[in-house]
Amino acid sequence: MRVCLFIGPSLAGMDVAQLCTRIKGEVVILPPVQQGDLLRIAELEPACVAIVDGAFFQVPSVTHKEILLTLERGVPVLGAASLGALRAAELDVFGMQGVGAIYGMYRSGAIDGDDEVAVLHGTADEGYVAFTEPLVSIRHNVARARRRGIVSASTARAVVRNAKKLHFTRRTYPAVVDACRPVAPALELDELARFLRDQAADLKQRDALALLEVLAEPEKWPRPRQISVHRTVYAYLFEREYSGRTVGGRYVSDSFVLSLIKLLSPVAVKLRRRAAFSCVAANEPPTAKPRQIIGRVAARHGMSPQLLMSAPRMKPGVPWEAPLLAEARLAGEFEPMQQHAQRVLAFAEDTDTLLPGLSESLSRERLETWAAQKWGVSTCDLGRALVRRGFISYREFFDTARLAYVYEWLTPRRSRAVAAP
Repeated sequence: MRVCLFIGPSLAGMDVAQLCTRIKGEVVILPPVQQGDLLRIAELEPACVAIVDGAFFQVPSVTHKEILLTLERGVPVLGAASLGALRAAELDVFGMQGVGAIYGMYRSGAIDGDDEVAVLHGTADEGYVAFTEPLVSIRHNVARARRRGIVSASTARAVVRNAKKLHFTRRTYPAVVDACRPVAPALELDELARFLRDQAADLKQRDALALLEVLAEPEKWPRPRQISVHRTVYAYLFEREYSGRTVGGRYVSDSFVLSLIKLLSPVAVKLRRRAAFSCVAANEPPTAKPRQIIGRVAARHGMSPQLLMSAPRMKPGVPWEAPLLAEARLAGEFEPMQQHAQRVLAFAEDTDTLLPGLSESLSRERLETWAAQKWGVSTCDLGRALVRRGFISYREFFDTARLAYVYEWLTPRRSRAVAAP
């Protein structure tokens, strides 16, 4: 039983692995969640996903749709303390479970902003140490000071109001107190500063620890609901970008592998035609001949057979690549190209470190000439060749060709592994 836990600054300075020893089964401790991560970990087949911390500022945040897609697969998802609490409050009606006081505050509407839980923190190598305080903890501790008579109600309101005005990257307790100097009594603020320095409670840490307690008791996990996620254009494109597997320690998306097949495989045109035909023939009599099926379906839809057998689309902007992916797997093209994709991506990363901007500097004419020579066509016929090979856009061709060309150009031929038959 595998639990995937996304954790960062909420438990900074603590031995998270030791804290997780009470949780049954394997616990995969992951950095703060970001966009696409829940689709990437699908290959781990987790029994449960727990989200505490997540990216807010530097990279795109985890989306609601990928959480829903995880729930659709029957995987319980829990959230607490930080971004996890916010997403749980937004998605608990669909089955995500929230834990802790911060989740309750979001759920009740007492707080509603992303910045309530945002902090400036260090890197993984620095242990995700937090350099600022979350607004939700400032609220909590100022309320504690008010109940103890350290500050008046008006001063407490002023502190929270001025803390809200500060950007989350500047919210330290001294900065919050200093921001109130012009509008609140100095004696109260001095007492509050001492209280916050010596007795402030870490609300996010408390909720994160409460989540670990829930994870240690699987009977408290939410029961999976039968939900069906609406596949919008963005949902299809999102799944296309992030679905894949880890190969040689590097995550490789299925879409990149498929793009390399379109670019490099000598049977790419044949695969695309077989994929298109399998879709066309899905509702036709099994005894009909291929040419008859194509002609009949084309006539029924008022289009030419050539257009019918071109790269299919589900709707504007959404590629229908699942049949092509299936054909590539059946033909034995996918796995060898997946290994090659891992090498190309690793080489691209190394090259970008040594020669920054090299791949971006390649001209489209250079890549078009290279591809046309590979495919045995003229550059004037490149557009039709892209369609025949299944490319969904020129951008897909260009982005893939840049990496593949640099790999072929700079890697000695004798050390290059064969990527496809």
